[in-house]
Amino acid sequence: MLDLATTLSKFLHLGTKLEDVIARATMNAANTFGFPKGLGTLREGSEGDVAVFQLAEGDFALEDSLKQSRVVHRRLLPVATIKAGRVYGSASIPVVTL
Repeated sequence: MLDLATTLSKFLHLGTKLEDVIARATMNAANTFGFPKGLGTLREGSEGDVAVFQLAEGDFALEDSLKQSRVVHRRLLPVATIKAGRVYGSASIPVVTL
């Protein structure tokens, strides 16, 4: 696994719906690993840690596990992360406290 955005993009390429891709990386993962109730959701009172992605459309090359290049037409690109009320992102997104 290279990174979360690439892995999720590969699932999109395999035909998984975007909503299912997000659920599998959030609430399903939290439930599978027995994290405290509310983790993996944005319900009131939950931790609220968030990974923000942009869904880009075009032609993107991704490598599979055998190092074979595959062209995908939708890809999730990381934009920012919110952790414990702080926003982290690229140079164009300054770190701020919420």
